[in-house]
Amino acid sequence: MNPNQAKLINGVTFTQAREEEEQWFENTQPWCSSIYKDRLGVKRLRTRLENLLIDKIRENIPKLMDDINDKLKEAVGKLKELPQPPVNPQIEINRVANMCEDKIRYKLERSGTDLNDKNDNMWGKINNQLKAYKTAIENGSPAFVLTSSSCGTLIVNVLQNIPSGNHNNATFDSIHVTTMEIANEYSPRDETFIKESKNVKDIINQKRGYLLLPGRVPHEVSDSIIRTYQRHWEKHSTQYLKNMFDMMWGEIEQIIRDSAKQYKKLRFFLEGHAKRRLEARKVKCEELIESFSDLEFRRSYTNDNRIAEMKSKYQSELVKLVPGDPEAATVVADVKAYYELSLKRYTDYVCMAITNKFIFDFSENWQNSMTSDILVDDIEHTRRRIELRELVEEDPIMAERRKTCEKTIDRLRDMKKELDVFRYSA
Repeated sequence: MNPNQAKLINGVTFTQAREEEEQWFENTQPWCSSIYKDRLGVKRLRTRLENLLIDKIRENIPKLMDDINDKLKEAVGKLKELPQPPVNPQIEINRVANMCEDKIRYKLERSGTDLNDKNDNMWGKINNQLKAYKTAIENGSPAFVLTSSSCGTLIVNVLQNIPSGNHNNATFDSIHVTTMEIANEYSPRDETFIKESKNVKDIINQKRGYLLLPGRVPHEVSDSIIRTYQRHWEKHSTQYLKNMFDMMWGEIEQIIRDSAKQYKKLRFFLEGHAKRRLEARKVKCEELIESFSDLEFRRSYTNDNRIAEMKSKYQSELVKLVPGDPEAATVVADVKAYYELSLKRYTDYVCMAITNKFIFDFSENWQNSMTSDILVDDIEHTRRRIELRELVEEDPIMAERRKTCEKTIDRLRDMKKELDVFRYSA
């Protein structure tokens, strides 16, 4: 029993009290002859409980070992997933930059082979942007409305064939050129209504003072209509380039973050350098688009022999529908034939420029570009030399994760050793 307050004041310790208690149970009936003698008293009871606990632990050692091994395997796996700190900064920087280039090239060279993979199909995203661009630019094409008090109206889109011979053999009085108002810039053509229209005959009369050269392709009236509807091309082209820039930068930024997640400063450096490189190619593409637009809009010209055949076909069909205004039919046929060829030529140029001078030009020799100026920090334009070790200085969060994993592994291994010693001890 524990010493009371008076004994504590007189200097009796707990050890002495335990000894007195043990002697009391040894010499006092009925306790000295009880079958539970080995459990009487604090000291004996503690020894008994310790032995029971030891026996129980020994029974569960195999299960404890399995649990420790599972946790040890898990901790080792987490440690392996963490990138190791670099030994040589220059080699590590080149490794990360090369990894970024390989991932970008892999995405571009897949050529949309896995069309079902929406999250990792870069060419699928590129083609979606291309379709949206072509839809937007085609929605701004001129439409021609054939009108008659007896037959109503017939809309002839510049990108559709003229419905020949299937309009109940009707004839129309006049042709109007119009812009079809689009509810949504990516909507189908049938979700439109006429915004404003002009009679083609009136446009011809306004141009009477100009010299109409019959051999010119197209002549003055057709040219004025074509230029009116070409004005929106450059706007849609630059928007297409901007959308491609945003999509490309999203892919590149994610690749850099995944490849350099261990090094915060290197990640920021590569992101800044890559974005400036991508922006430089965007500026070059904008200049090319501006040049294409200037060439396409300044003078109407083509040496494509198909234009004569297309114009003749459209003209013969239109003359049947509008027999009273052959001059307007000629102008409309001229516009339809040239506009269709011009639009295809222009969009081909724009798409080639963006694909070759923006997408692929960025990805080619990316690694050398990233590392060639690695020693110069030009972000602040101070020309301050960057220490390589500074760039690959490990993120403190990553270092803390590694330290935690290593401590966990060491502790689990110590526990295994302790259990082994305990298992085979007497």
